[in-house]
Amino acid sequence: MIISAGLHGTEPADEDDLTARFIADTIDGSVPDAHTAERIRTCDRAVTLMRAPWAHPGDVVIAGDLDRYPFAMEAVTDAEGRVQLIRSAS
Repeated sequence: MIISAGLHGTEPADEDDLTARFIADTIDGSVPDAHTAERIRTCDRAVTLMRAPWAHPGDVVIAGDLDRYPFAMEAVTDAEGRVQLIRSAS
């Protein structure tokens, strides 16, 4: 399952939804729309995020760069019910 966190986990965010779909299509073996990465980089929320003083401006670009890293982050629920991100080898 791909989880799109959105804005602080409380509101949808276009760049997260587009990225989640992009990743899910890739995992399922579907061919992602060739223009999806560009739409991710140019949607309003992504542009705002890239300009935020606390954010790394390359994060949005990296999110659309398939196979950039040889691992994925898996959301796992621990014994206390907390969700943790665990590095998962590919």
